Amino acid sequence: MVENVCNLNWLPINRENKLSIFSFDYKGFRFYGCVIILKDNNLYVNFPSREDDRFKNYYYIPDADKKKVFTDFVLDKYREQESAGKAEENDFEITNVHIKHLAGENRVAIASFKLDDIFIVKELTILNIKDRLVVVYPEVYVGNRGKRQGVMHPLSERVRLKVEEEVLAEYKAQRP
Repeated sequence: MVENVCNLNWLPINRENKLSIFSFDYKGFRFYGCVIILKDNNLYVNFPSREDDRFKNYYYIPDADKKKVFTDFVLDKYREQESAGKAEENDFEITNVHIKHLAGENRVAIASFKLDDIFIVKELTILNIKDRLVVVYPEVYVGNRGKRQGVMHPLSERVRLKVEEEVLAEYKAQRP
């Protein structure tokens, strides 16, 4: 079964005990919405459940043995990805942070920066939500229903925090 699972894609969320949401491909299908949970210092995989309005129990693995094999496989891949990513994550440089202040109440600035002197990352939005500054990554509208999709985002909490730290430090230094 797991030999047919591929293209595991992780999105760190780090909310409460939820560490990452992931998608995966299995024999020509892409499945979304599984979550890696940290509970009592153990990792678990949760399939989308009825409490989640977005997915409403669209899929699951009823056989307990097969579910354990799948869960062990996913958690092994998650651990590999986390340990491999730690070395790569710390090996990047953010320079040329530019801030364009806005007169909005919640949307206070637009930021850009240069990543490793190679990529220019533009259109990060700085929001003031309940007196807390938040950096939001660029999104585009796709389709005719106005659905938004991220253009890029950090692959881990550590990377997200480093970008946030650099961008918000420059924002505060330039604050009018």
